Amino acid sequence: MFTNLNRERVASSLGGVQQDDVGRLYREIGRNIQVARVGHVPKLSQRELAGKIGLSRASVVNIEKGRHRVQIHVLYDLARALDAQLAELLPQPTSSIILPASFASQLRPKELELVEQMITTRAQSHARTDRNPRR
Repeated sequence: MFTNLNRERVASSLGGVQQDDVGRLYREIGRNIQVARVGHVPKLSQRELAGKIGLSRASVVNIEKGRHRVQIHVLYDLARALDAQLAELLPQPTSSIILPASFASQLRPKELELVEQMITTRAQSHARTDRNPRR
């Protein structure tokens, strides 16, 4: 469980995460948002999603492409607008992008705790889905 992690332990356990890992994290979040948007019933355009959350269409495009580092409160807004669980928008944890040290080092302790909780929820959600696939 991640709740007792601190910045130093995250940084040392990942052994110097490169900027590419941070970029991959945000690209994967963006892909998950795009999948949720396209799979939404009815399907939402980027413009419609942007209107629901008070962003520009260009911001949604940049989020989906991983060019924009989406803030946590915007992730909550996106999840709500997409009728999705927040954990569905986060990447499935892997050893290379659980929590990049460069990302963790920029967070306040409460933000770090929230991100760790979201990752844990995402991992648990995937574990349940893997055991009970929908078909």
